[in-house]
Amino acid sequence: MNEYILFFWEWFSKNEKYIFEELEANADNIAFLIAEQLKLVHPDLVFEISFEKENNKMTFVVSADGDIALFPLVIELCGNAPDYARWSVVPFRPRLHQKNQVIDVDGIKLDYDDVYFTYSTEEDYLNLDIYIKGYDQEDNRYIHTYFILLDSLIGEFDAVTKIGQTTVFTFVEEDSLLNIRELIQIIDFLYNKNQSLN
Repeated sequence: MNEYILFFWEWFSKNEKYIFEELEANADNIAFLIAEQLKLVHPDLVFEISFEKENNKMTFVVSADGDIALFPLVIELCGNAPDYARWSVVPFRPRLHQKNQVIDVDGIKLDYDDVYFTYSTEEDYLNLDIYIKGYDQEDNRYIHTYFILLDSLIGEFDAVTKIGQTTVFTFVEEDSLLNIRELIQIIDFLYNKNQSLN
C-alpha cells in the first residue's frame, strides 16, 4: 500500500468535521488544504466535493483526472477510507444525471449544447469525433473543459475505459452530428451488449 494513503485518511479524519461545517464559508482555503494532503499520495490526483447533501452526507470524490494509470491508486485510496457519518467517499467522477451541466475552466465554458459527435466502434471502445462550438485548437482549455464535461455526463470510469481515440474539431452544422447527451445510451447499449456476450 502507498504509505501516504493511511496518512491522508488520518489527516482527513481529524479535519472532516471542520471541512463539513466550514466548506461553504472557507471553500478556497479548505480546497487548498485537501489538495496539499492529496498530493502526498500522488501529485496528479484531484478531488471534488459537492455542496449538496444526500442523507445528510457530503460526497468526497477522488479522481484520476482521466489518467488510467492512476485508476488502481484511486480505487486503493477510496477502498481504505474509513466509514464517515458525514461523508460518502466515491472513486472517480460519477455521472451527474443532469439535463445540462456547465463546466468553466479558466474562463472557457462548455455545456452539453456546445458539444456534438460522431462515432465508430473498435472492439470494446468507441472512437469519437467531437465537434465543439467556438473551439480554438490553439487553446488547450477547450480540451480540458470537454473531458470534465464528458466525465459529468457518462462518469470518469466509462469516459476512460470505454472511449478510445478522440479527435476534436470546430462545430459545423451537419445532420449527421449527434448531441453529446446521446452518448449515454450508446455507451450503455454497447456495454450491456458486450456483457451479455461474455
